[in-house]
Amino acid sequence: MANAEGCYNGGNTNASPCDNTFGEDFCSDVPYGTRSECHVLDSGTHCDFAVTGPANRNPAYSDCVYAMSQLAYFCDTGGLKTVNGYQYKLDPNDGGSC
Repeated sequence: MANAEGCYNGGNTNASPCDNTFGEDFCSDVPYGTRSECHVLDSGTHCDFAVTGPANRNPAYSDCVYAMSQLAYFCDTGGLKTVNGYQYKLDPNDGGSC
């Protein structure tokens, strides 16, 4: 993938609440190749989710859930993780709008 994998440096530390609240919903409907969404937590944090990969197939739901949970657990500030050719992004940010 084009972007390096790993945790973001600094910023909002609500990756876990973002994943716990919206992660499975995001992963449940990823069309071929690419998808991005933004959701807002009650705390005012907006949560950016994205997946990028091959346009000829859908990413596996289990791979998406795994990637998002790994990012939430190991990267408080979010980050990028690649699983089976798809790059997943979880990025919590300050501000209550997307």
